[in-house]
Amino acid sequence: MTCLLPLLVAMAPPAPVHAGAVSYHGWANAIELSNGVVDVVFVPDVGRVIRFGYVRGPNVLWENPKFSGQLRPEGFADWFNVGGDKVWPAEQSQWPVVMGRGWPPDRAFDGGLYKAEILPDQAVRLTSPVSKEYGLRAVRTFRLHPGSTRLDVTQRYEKVAGKPVKVCVWNVSQTD
Repeated sequence: MTCLLPLLVAMAPPAPVHAGAVSYHGWANAIELSNGVVDVVFVPDVGRVIRFGYVRGPNVLWENPKFSGQLRPEGFADWFNVGGDKVWPAEQSQWPVVMGRGWPPDRAFDGGLYKAEILPDQAVRLTSPVSKEYGLRAVRTFRLHPGSTRLDVTQRYEKVAGKPVKVCVWNVSQTD
């Protein structure tokens, strides 16, 4: 009988993926996506994936403790760098073409208040505000596979205003 137990445990299906509201490092409005192997934490209030790592393990993404739990203040002229993972509409060298400046990043994509949704399949969708300069918003969807470290990320832009602009999905992940 003792030999049968490890076999039955090994044959058990992986834990299902679950998404739900959590508080994370001072951000009350966070969402955690977990499958029992890894967890991913999203902070829509700053438009970021802020954590990716094994459950109860270290975070692969870098977090800036200086800004933990904070929102980007209106009029903040510098980069509100909380760390984590985000998306920009182009590499920094192309920003002056559209924004007329090379720094700081567009607030809509970097530090803006994103809309967060938990989809019926337990995926998480983050949608940025519309950028005044680019006339578009970013839509990012995250799907975690059961029993795996695999996280599928689908990212796109939706053009909603203004003249056409050249963009690319410029993913920025700050790692520890």
